[in-house]
Amino acid sequence: GGWWQSDFGGGGPLEYGDSGANIYNAHGSPSDFGFGAVRGPQRIDAAGTYTVVTVAPRTEDRPVDLKPYITDKTFSPATQARCYGAARVAPPLRNSAGAIWHEDRQVVNAANENASGWSTSFKFVLREPSERCKTVNTVSRSFGSEIRTLLHGQCEVTGGDGFAFVVWDAGAEEEAALSQSGVNASTGNNPGVGASGPGLGYSGLTNSLAVEFDLWHNPLNEEPYDPHIAIHTDGAFPNSAHHGARLAATTEIPTIADGETHAVRVTFLPDVGWAKVAHAIESGECKGTTARLGRFTGTNPGLLRVYVDDMDVPLLSTPLTMATFLRENSTDARVGFTASTGESWVTVDIVQWNFSSYA
Repeated sequence: GGWWQSDFGGGGPLEYGDSGANIYNAHGSPSDFGFGAVRGPQRIDAAGTYTVVTVAPRTEDRPVDLKPYITDKTFSPATQARCYGAARVAPPLRNSAGAIWHEDRQVVNAANENASGWSTSFKFVLREPSERCKTVNTVSRSFGSEIRTLLHGQCEVTGGDGFAFVVWDAGAEEEAALSQSGVNASTGNNPGVGASGPGLGYSGLTNSLAVEFDLWHNPLNEEPYDPHIAIHTDGAFPNSAHHGARLAATTEIPTIADGETHAVRVTFLPDVGWAKVAHAIESGECKGTTARLGRFTGTNPGLLRVYVDDMDVPLLSTPLTMATFLRENSTDARVGFTASTGESWVTVDIVQWNFSSYA
């Protein structure tokens, strides 16, 4: 019973009265740029409460003129003034994924008795995180008029989803596809890019190891609520950003989505001996490990260590044998970065990178 009318969606500046931003509502999708499709009929002689969730650029990052979607070219002069040389892995767009791979495969595993270690150092900047606002209103509607009263409103900056440093032993077909599409890839049918959103751009890559910097809490992935750093692999199977696929993880990390430059070093020392593995465990640098770690230690494990900002004390480490996730008899692999965004976004810029292998 009652009187009904169709709800044709909405969102964006017309609904929210903001001509300077592309505001997404909770019903939006990538195909309609977040504005929301028709949501069906609604009763017009009713009373109750409703909630609106919007995800938008922060005020300082908003474009100066209205565009149907956000691009780097639409941001304000203040944002454009922050110029620096960088490789952008993730743009300020919803539901995207990207990757940057070294143009040459790098030695990451021993070909003989002379064990091969490696080290990579990079600096990154995370900027322009999205802002998520939630408002709760009461509404009393009678035919052609209604009264709305704001009960509660809250906004928080929630950039997502994150990025990862990845060692990927791409197969022959994948290498051929990479050579055709290039080593800088984005969402699509590119073999060098994994899943977007909670996949962090590496989920789905077989024979890979990822050191992830995860900013967004995804309950379906059983992740910690706080931002965290974790080491993930599933051997020859497709890698996964699900927290159950981790070898080690920690939430004891500095704030990294702050627009500042942060330094990271990831090192792998092969065949360190069980005494050093035991020392790493006792010192507390091996955090958040699970029983599945036994699949990837081997009989003579090395140590993978992750340093963030402090290059003297590792933030996280795990025992590891590289051959447990590489292809059989493989000694080299692609190395690079992947990133993704979902409902929220943050730009991921690599401003400096070095990778070295040594015997």
